Amino acid sequence: MMVFSSPRHSAAQHRNVVDAAKRAGVELLAYTSVLHAATSPLALAGEHRATEAAILASGLASTFLRNGWYLENYTAHLAPVLARGAVLGSAGDGRVDVGAGGFGRRISMIAGLPGHLSQRT
Repeated sequence: MMVFSSPRHSAAQHRNVVDAAKRAGVELLAYTSVLHAATSPLALAGEHRATEAAILASGLASTFLRNGWYLENYTAHLAPVLARGAVLGSAGDGRVDVGAGGFGRRISMIAGLPGHLSQRT
């Protein structure tokens, strides 16, 4: 399991992790990426694209977990949430992940199931 690190210098750090995983004979490398990594305009999407490219070039079996926004990301704006009694940010039927706990459960399920090698979620 490889989790995105800080945006600063992460591509080089991630290449080191991928190289180490290959040397260690890792059977499956699951990476937490970003939604629509190939086309996303988000500033950090370029780091994700570079990491995904390094994983693909390594030849390791991999699964890219492309996550949306996390509930934890709203903590910087907690005061307006408390004042309004609502978490605002999604449009229409938009959804926010329940957080790291729910994501962790999904990772553990995916890692143990056949048919998830070289998948992009």
